[in-house]
Amino acid sequence: MKKSTFISLIIVILLLGGILLYNSVNSIIEKGGDIGEYNEFTENSGEENFQGIDPNHPEGELEEVGDGAPNDPDEVKTFIITGENYKFLVNGAENPDITVKEGDRVHIEFKSTGGFHDWSLDEFDAATQKVSEGESSSVDFIATSTGTFQYYCSVGNHRDQGMKGNLIVE
Repeated sequence: MKKSTFISLIIVILLLGGILLYNSVNSIIEKGGDIGEYNEFTENSGEENFQGIDPNHPEGELEEVGDGAPNDPDEVKTFIITGENYKFLVNGAENPDITVKEGDRVHIEFKSTGGFHDWSLDEFDAATQKVSEGESSSVDFIATSTGTFQYYCSVGNHRDQGMKGNLIVE
């Protein structure tokens, strides 16, 4: 086989592989997937999806949003989490522990600020959609048992690369 024919064949194979990969990623994004009954996908990728972020909030502090009543059954604990290359961030804190009380209703607002990611927590069957950079998704669940549970990104080997943290239910 001539060298030019071989090089042409390699280029065609690489182009076809790239097209197939691009189409499969877009298909996953468009279809979402079956990730639990509590999933709420937000298609609007604008900043308005994260209302309530205080840009002056001290970095490294994890803050619950609610009325402050202890274990109020009507209160929802909301956490705004961003995902980027192999880490989750909450107000600048990397892969922070998230603490709630048993019986709390929890709302996670997740936004990818770099790459293709999601937020998953197996013990409560909670996961957001897998989203691309600039997109967001949310999930709601009830913390029904006490303990320390690992949340993570289920995309590829992101969990093994350190994209994980702990949900502590007291």
